[in-house]
Amino acid sequence: MAIERLDDDPFLQGLPSRFAAQISHTDSVTRPPRGARVLARSSREAHQCLCFGPRCYGVQFHPEFGADVMRAT
Repeated sequence: MAIERLDDDPFLQGLPSRFAAQISHTDSVTRPPRGARVLARSSREAHQCLCFGPRCYGVQFHPEFGADVMRAT
């Protein structure tokens, strides 16, 4: 699935403005908590990556899956 980076936060440093990532669930963040910043989205999920504080992040996609795993699915 194509993920769109919305912010230049260091957490996503080095990623292009659009990148492919594995998505394998239907969980969704319907409303981020107050103060959270949305760092990335996709056509399926408006909140693919959130920043909750200086060192607290959450992602919906699977950054641990590399290209080999993605090709095998």
